[in-house]
Amino acid sequence: MNAGAYVTGDQLHRLGLFYARAIHDSFGLDFDVVFGPAYKGIPLAVITCIGLDELYGKEARYCSDPRRPRTTVPTRATCSARPWPTATASSWSRT
Repeated sequence: MNAGAYVTGDQLHRLGLFYARAIHDSFGLDFDVVFGPAYKGIPLAVITCIGLDELYGKEARYCSDPRRPRTTVPTRATCSARPWPTATASSWSRT
């Protein structure tokens, strides 16, 4: 499958729902994080989390491996369970 071929909102939405159903049917909902390897795996993890929330009310986080130059081999993925920071008007300023 070429994930780069999914380019519209509707295509991505349906793909996220398919992934969410496949995860639910194969593994259940006893997990907290969806991992998406860089580069195309990140948006797949995002749309899967959206599908999980939409279909099952499951709030899962997504994470990815750190971006590295293509000349190196990733050794380990890192995920953080820290809460997401809350955006404020001051955090958006361009000072």
